[in-house]
Amino acid sequence: GCMTGTADTRGDRLDSHHMPARSLSPLHPNVSPAIQMAPEDHQLTASYGGRIKSSSYAGQKGLIAQGRVMDAIALDALDVKQIAIAAGDPAKYDSAMAQMMLYAKCLQSHGIIR
Repeated sequence: GCMTGTADTRGDRLDSHHMPARSLSPLHPNVSPAIQMAPEDHQLTASYGGRIKSSSYAGQKGLIAQGRVMDAIALDALDVKQIAIAAGDPAKYDSAMAQMMLYAKCLQSHGIIR
């Protein structure tokens, strides 16, 4: 199977940022692609809190509605990259994002998402 790369990380004071947003994802939260983020960065993401209902997440919602989960994940990845750049550490989440994308591509290769 596909390895998530995010084992049990409770207690590390980081937030799990699911891509696509947990409430919209066709996947169970336990298998949905996610990365660990600093809470202050997670709060800036396009899908944080009630923002999934706002225009900031409309692009991802549209893609998910069309079944284009990988494209929605790519938009979320761009969002995280912008947050890292704004924080002054462009590579901050590169390793986590690379692992997450490998996992998502594995899900795609098994026909779980497209």
